[in-house]
Formats: sequence, structure tokens, C-alpha cells
Amino acid sequence: MTEVLACPNCDSSANIFRRSPEKAVSKLDDGDGRWRCSDCDSEFDEPIRRESKRGPRPQGGLAGRLMDADSGDVTGGAD
Repeated sequence: MTEVLACPNCDSSANIFRRSPEKAVSKLDDGDGRWRCSDCDSEFDEPIRRESKRGPRPQGGLAGRLMDADSGDVTGGAD
């Protein structure tokens, strides 16, 4: 599974941002080192790291069809 950053207060991983002096919120700028959760409006020094609660996303399009295909169904290419 994938590890995600989450809020230590509400456990949300959807809206975790690092605070920045120049902007209200920023995911990229180290700023003053504080983090903010937009879901519960709390600020904290470090988010928690936990396993994602979502399962793996299925691959779509041609890549998904190839992943799901039986090896006998895939032909082509010179051997």
C-alpha cells in the first residue's frame, strides 16, 4: 500500500498543506515549517504518516486492458 501524510487531529489525508509566509497555504514551500489541515482547520508541526485507506486504483485505458489480458491474448512483435 501507499503511505500518505495525514492530520494528527482528524486523520484526514485529503487537505494537508505546509504553511508559507508568502501564501495562505502551499504544498511545496517549506515556509515556517508549520502544517495545516483544511478539513478541521488545525495547525501542527508534523503530519502523521500512515497507510492509505484507499485501495490501489485500477489502471484504465490500454494499459489496464493489457494488465488484465491473459498472456496468450497478447500477440505481436518479432521474437
